Amino acid sequence: MLIFNATPEELNVFLDELEEQLQLLEENIVKLEKEKTQQAVSEIFRVAHTVKGSAASLGHQKMAKLTHAMENILDKIRQGKIAIQKPIVDALLQSLDALKILKGEIESKKESDLDLSDLLERFAGLTAATPQKSAPPPPAPSPAPAAPKEDDFKSKVEGKILEALSQGMSAFEIKVTLASDCELPIVRAFQINMELSKIGEIPYSNPSSGQIRGGEVAFEEFYILFLGSCKKEDCIQTINTCSDIGKVKIRKLAKKDLPSLPVVAPPPPPESDEYSGTEGVLETEAPVEAGELAEEAVETEVILQKLPEEGVATPSFKIGRTVRVNVELLDNLMNLVGELVTDRTRLTQLGVQMEIIRESDSLTEELLGTSQHISKITNELQEEIMKARLISIETVFNKFPRMIRDLADRIGKEVNLIIEGEETELDRSVIEEIGDPLIHILRNAVDHGIELPAERGKLGKPLQGTIRLTAAHQENHILITVWDDGKGMDAHAIKEKAIKKGLVDRESADRMTEKEALELIFLPGFSTAEQISDVSGRGVGMDIVKNNIQRISGSVEVETEVGKGTNFIIRIPLTLAILQALLVSLDKIVLAIPLSSIAEIVRMTQGEIKSLSGKRVFMLRGVVVPLVSLAELYNWQGKNSEKEHDVVVVQVGEQKVGIVVDALAGKQEVVIKTLGHYVGDLPGISGATILGDGTVGLIMDVPSFVNAVAQSRHYQSKWAS
Repeated sequence: MLIFNATPEELNVFLDELEEQLQLLEENIVKLEKEKTQQAVSEIFRVAHTVKGSAASLGHQKMAKLTHAMENILDKIRQGKIAIQKPIVDALLQSLDALKILKGEIESKKESDLDLSDLLERFAGLTAATPQKSAPPPPAPSPAPAAPKEDDFKSKVEGKILEALSQGMSAFEIKVTLASDCELPIVRAFQINMELSKIGEIPYSNPSSGQIRGGEVAFEEFYILFLGSCKKEDCIQTINTCSDIGKVKIRKLAKKDLPSLPVVAPPPPPESDEYSGTEGVLETEAPVEAGELAEEAVETEVILQKLPEEGVATPSFKIGRTVRVNVELLDNLMNLVGELVTDRTRLTQLGVQMEIIRESDSLTEELLGTSQHISKITNELQEEIMKARLISIETVFNKFPRMIRDLADRIGKEVNLIIEGEETELDRSVIEEIGDPLIHILRNAVDHGIELPAERGKLGKPLQGTIRLTAAHQENHILITVWDDGKGMDAHAIKEKAIKKGLVDRESADRMTEKEALELIFLPGFSTAEQISDVSGRGVGMDIVKNNIQRISGSVEVETEVGKGTNFIIRIPLTLAILQALLVSLDKIVLAIPLSSIAEIVRMTQGEIKSLSGKRVFMLRGVVVPLVSLAELYNWQGKNSEKEHDVVVVQVGEQKVGIVVDALAGKQEVVIKTLGHYVGDLPGISGATILGDGTVGLIMDVPSFVNAVAQSRHYQSKWAS
């Protein structure tokens, strides 16, 4: 069992931050191969440096050694000694995979059998492989490097401070005294270093960051020189966000203060490049007395869970702009808001009923006024909770560049993935469901859509294929498109393949339009691949895409042109928790139809209903629309008026279906509740809701309903069971 130098809470914070750092690594390593920019190199170096320090402070030497090796080769790239090449990118990606395994060690507190020796040797070989024009003579043995002179080192520190002052920045001398009961001073000092580094630069600290990471010294006071574009109070606020702080002394430095700074030269650098737990040019090896700060220094004493003593000025500060919240808490809050929405509707209805019964007396008016205020507060609370649940779709999109890169490399294709609109936000419940469908579509685009370079060259296309993944808001939906400039899809070939696999008969295939033929790719068991591979050919994937998207009340359409490319268009709702719906009734049964799926509402007479191939239809502005009676469909008791019918026209993509209902009960905001495993899946029903009068209404799953009506000739016999 692995034992770390941190509390469980600190381990959780480290793991959360490590997850973000690993995602940054993946994004920038792929970006490095694609763009070969110094910015990507610097970002990877910064992340590796941060992970190394955090891992060393925990005592995880494997992770520290691996990130140190990554630092070495990135430093060579930054200095221009090594060019960015594919073997280096491959090694960095392999290191990323190893870091994910090591992260699992920390989560389980069990050491894995991961052996880093081959990877570290690979890095050592790549680091040593500096291209040279001619082989130089073997170097003569050099003496051990001498320690830098104290005056030279101090001048470097002063030079950094002077440079910062000349750029309008501020320089501060800080001494932090930890609380007497602090159990992990090394961890606290590391946290202080990390927090201050977010708002500025630390050219010198005592103990040094290397000593802190290596756990080499014991101390109660921490001395820091800090440079940044901030105020003295900002530094204090930042330090006070860390736990176990006793006192903070700080003063702003001017040029006249530099000669008195207690800065001591560091020791000579190690002879080998092996990770030793220390680092940095402007850092000391042994703790030294920093001396008391000048009299004009501002002293702030933080006494945890106590009020400040009378007469002692304690600056106000904020703990931070953001906090980490468990997703279960957000789910619980959403459920509570849903209950409030239900009770708000009920309260409004009761107020209206009282107004009718008691007319407009003072008690009724007071009740209605209170009801309106509660309704307003509930709406605002609901909006804020919905905002808190919103997550940028970037969290999903950022996982794809690595996947596309590895897949294209494995099958010998060149693919450029362009991502747009990654800042688009949607509910976390939708985020969790959209990842798998996008993976299948993107993998198919690489495997089936984009041609091999040689084939693209013969067609006059660029050797490198392009896939564009975009996201954007469209009214109450998110529109996601996946476009590629590959070979496109042939509707005739798709029909022939479906006939060959027994998924459709020849007669039905011949009657299909091109759009209907393209829908065949979503049937279970359909695949255009001639041979089964680890990427495709088993006939699973696109049916999962459609099912998963429809499960979140979304839709997917296909646009394609042979030789030009293919475009998948996905529409999904912003949230799955609360929706605006039209309430319709069939005798005593109430159905909620999402407003986003309703095209229009019409009233027609019995004479306007026609029959086509045994199915009831009606004409809507020259277009034939199937007509379905919910009473007949579900074997419910409806009024079945012979004179006039209320028809709700729902639409998914370009497909429309008219639904005959008994009555329209009005618009209402409903909270979606799952039916649970006791009821199971009902065709065309996505869940239930509690209405304002306390009764239960069923929520219609319009996409699956329209799909079933469109695909089945005898849909009534299929559903009425």
